[in-house]
This record gives sequence, C-alpha cells and structure tokens, in this order.
Amino acid sequence: MEFYTMNFLSVIIIQVIWMANFSFVQGGCPDYRYIGPRTKGGNSICAKMYDGTNCDYGEIDAFNGELVSDMGHWGWNDRVGSIVVREGCTYHGYWSEGYTNADKFFTGGVWYLNLMHIGFGDWADDLSSYSCDCIFPPVDCTPVDEWKQLASCTNNLDSVIQCEYSKSHGFHVSISTTVSVSIEKSIGLELKAVFGVAEAGGSASLTTGYSWTQ
Repeated sequence: MEFYTMNFLSVIIIQVIWMANFSFVQGGCPDYRYIGPRTKGGNSICAKMYDGTNCDYGEIDAFNGELVSDMGHWGWNDRVGSIVVREGCTYHGYWSEGYTNADKFFTGGVWYLNLMHIGFGDWADDLSSYSCDCIFPPVDCTPVDEWKQLASCTNNLDSVIQCEYSKSHGFHVSISTTVSVSIEKSIGLELKAVFGVAEAGGSASLTTGYSWTQ
C-alpha cells in the first residue's frame, strides 16, 4: 500500500510540472497579449475559445464581464479544446451548466485543455459554463473628436513676438490597478479599433476629419 501511494504522488507531481511548462506555449495560437481587441460582436474581448486543442477549427469569443450559464445554447457544450485568455483577464470555466461542479481559473495566456488534467481525464471538451473578467473595465466608449483653440496670441508691439503651444497625442488608463505596458498597448489597440469602426461608419460624432486609425 505504501508503494502504491508513493507512486500515485509521483504521477501527480509530473502532471503539475507538465501543465506549468505548457500553459503559455504559443504554438499555432495568437499572442494572448493582443488578441481581439474586440469580439466579433463588437464587445471588449476577454478570451477566445477554440474547438480544437491547438487553437484550430471553430472559435468563439468571450467578452469582458460576460457570464454564460449554458454553452449548449450556442452548440458549444463540452466542445472547447483550447483557450487564449487576454493578458490581465481571467476565464473561470465550469464542468457543468449553471456554474456547478468542478471549476478552473485560466489567467492570461494560452491554454491547451488536453494538457489540463483533472482526475484521470482532462478539461478538453468538458466546459459547460463560464465567466470572464479583466482587471480593467470594458472599453465601451462612444468615439468623439472636436476642435479646440490651443492658444491665442495678439501682437500689439512693433517687434515680432513668439507664440508657443503644446499638444499631446495618446490616451491615459485611469484605473486603480497597475497594468503592464502590453496591457496598455492592448487597450490602445482596442481604442483604435473603436474609432476605426466609427470612421468606417461615418459617425457624426467625428467631425475634425482626423484619421484616428493612423
């Protein structure tokens, strides 16, 4: 009995090391830091789920703040084989519908579910419900641009005067949690995508004629 118990523990240790080595391997999967940046439905992306175990075959998106109690409504119950979770986000998967039975957290990275062992099996083709959240709020702003007067100079002298002004171009992430450079870049790409959709649709809120997608 002692020999059997020790052998069982050694198998578990090997499996844990195996999972750690493979959880962030890219393979044929997209870069988890810059996936999306928007879902096909136009929401702020949180993760991508694939039918195959190497980010192949069919795929669906999970958006930031999404709760899905039954993946069977989309025909995806017990079907997901791999997941790419956006950096700064966490995908919480459940074995059964209604967020019940065994569960597992998948943080930012690439996850091959056939390597994620549970009992004598694995997580491939076993997810039935999930939630997905990021440390930053969803990018759901309405793009707006406008002209503003930066400076006004009046020369009442006979000599030449110098009129100066400064400008900045970019964005500021205003959240309490410190984010990495790649997360900031990912949010920047998402903002660019949001403005790009507005430009393509001829949004009346974009009036300056500036190309925000450049």
